[in-house]
Amino acid sequence: TCEPLTCSPPQLAARYAHDCTGITLGKSCTVDCAQGYELDGGLSRLRCSIDGSFQGDLPSCSPVQCANTVPKDPAFEKTPCDGLIYQGQCDVTCNPGFQANTTTLSCNSQGALIGTLPLCQFVPCDGSHLDRPEWLNTCGGVVNGQNCSVFCARGYEAAAGAGLEQLSCIFTGSSVELLGQLPSCTASPCTEGLPLPSDRATNNCSELFFQEKCIENCIEGYTGTTPHFVCASDGTATRDSNSFCRPEECDSKVLPSLLLHTCENVSFGENCYAYCPPGYVAEALAT
Repeated sequence: TCEPLTCSPPQLAARYAHDCTGITLGKSCTVDCAQGYELDGGLSRLRCSIDGSFQGDLPSCSPVQCANTVPKDPAFEKTPCDGLIYQGQCDVTCNPGFQANTTTLSCNSQGALIGTLPLCQFVPCDGSHLDRPEWLNTCGGVVNGQNCSVFCARGYEAAAGAGLEQLSCIFTGSSVELLGQLPSCTASPCTEGLPLPSDRATNNCSELFFQEKCIENCIEGYTGTTPHFVCASDGTATRDSNSFCRPEECDSKVLPSLLLHTCENVSFGENCYAYCPPGYVAEALAT
């Protein structure tokens, strides 16, 4: 018994789809474009020939093109997904000014981009240059488009203009920066708590500003622990010792032992008497 020859299924590129399995001699089958490819022209038919192979022309199939459906957004760049075709991939990356992040999208057989867009969060403006003792600020964590304030800290006052200025976090093209005028703040002077004028001490406290120190020294003939004054943020100077200058006590032991006197416990500026004991005559008066 003779049976018709069956042609082996054609080995075609992935862009083609066919129904050419089990086709016998002289019969035909259809070749179409596989999913993800577009037919340019009509379908093709192949005929099973006597040598066991299929004869005929294959259709023209082109990969499906995906429209760039990435939304227009300043956070990321969409152009890498232009002109993508079936099975192609593109990377969507966060733009400068945003925290680094990248995701990959793919073009599927239906001509649609599939995947998840990157989460692009603003990079906070760097406010480290504001970390100075004369300033306080509200600029921690501000991002592009936000404003913050810089103002004179306690113990400082505006040297000129207002002691409060506004800065803006702005994307400059490659990074985000805090832009704006900074206040000019100088240390406030102390006007309270300074040492009073005294005939017993001198000091260098005539011009004392916030966080500065000065000292009061006893003049000759007076003694006491030397106090230091520190200018506080409220404009008041505080002293580190309650000691005050008191007259220095004179040493009566320097007097000749033969003399009688009233010079015990006599301090600088006070008077005492020294006199000869009975049986002796003073050659000169002494006080």
